[in-house]
Amino acid sequence: MVKEECAYNYWLNDMYMDVKLPLPINSNPGMVLPPRKFTTVHDVARFAARIVDGIMDHLELLESGTIPVDRCTSREKNQPLCMAQYYRLLGGCRRPGIERDSQFLPESSPDQHVIVVCRNQMYCVPIRAGDRGRLTENEIASQILFILGDAPCLPVRPPPVGLLTAEPRNKWAQDRNTLLLNDQNCRNIELIERALILLCLDEPIPNTFNARGFNGAKYAGHMAGTRNETNMAHEMIHGGGSEYNTANRWFDKTMQIILSNDGTWGLCYEHSPSEGIAVIQLLEKIYKKIDSMPLEEEGVTATSFTAPERLEWIIAPEISRRFTEASKALIG
Repeated sequence: MVKEECAYNYWLNDMYMDVKLPLPINSNPGMVLPPRKFTTVHDVARFAARIVDGIMDHLELLESGTIPVDRCTSREKNQPLCMAQYYRLLGGCRRPGIERDSQFLPESSPDQHVIVVCRNQMYCVPIRAGDRGRLTENEIASQILFILGDAPCLPVRPPPVGLLTAEPRNKWAQDRNTLLLNDQNCRNIELIERALILLCLDEPIPNTFNARGFNGAKYAGHMAGTRNETNMAHEMIHGGGSEYNTANRWFDKTMQIILSNDGTWGLCYEHSPSEGIAVIQLLEKIYKKIDSMPLEEEGVTATSFTAPERLEWIIAPEISRRFTEASKALIG
């Protein structure tokens, strides 16, 4: 067992924790799922809430220890496989280091929240409380609907803190240390790192990201309006650069579910905690569950919940300069 752990740690550090390249493109995979059709902003909020609800279903399977165990299908057939990677998917986060990155996985808690990012602004949305249990689909949708209305109307453009997570790891480690010197920023980062997932509500990126056709052949893949799958993959992998959605991310976060108002949706995930099979199984389960649910013709109804907390940042001059540098490096 000790030898296996040593081998795993060697592999983890060599493949991930010691690599200083930026996470987008170099490490974090992106995944495009079949586009949805939204008629109103209520449809967007409802769909996003159903994703979060599916994530909570999966978390409760993990917490109860009732998730089905993977088994070998070839050699030594039916031998149970290690399930550790499934328990690292939700709530985890990678932390940048000057010399070496590290992984953070908080203890299980009766209180759970997600961070919703819209137009670079982050909001903390509670989804389970120890004194009352899980929020309903409508309660979650109501909070997301509030965010979709609030973020575009902010009088001041929020600082693009998420942009810094797309930088080389040693640069981001230095910037993170600077941000942590302020108590408010420290609390924000803790909320982000402890969140179950990041839910990124994007604006569509332009058709300039589309794949070019070959020999006049008609494109046969999924489309979201005039956007093809290559365009959507750009959005999932890196967000389109500083002019579009790259600041609408926190690339250290293990699970980032991405949803655009044109129906494009998918995932960007930090690769070090898990192989793709655990992620794909989770998303396929959520996708099938949502597809089996009836369409809601009624809009999201208002609830008595307090509006979700908007994360406010205290930005030192040196961090403002780093925003400019990072933006130039990530122009879409």
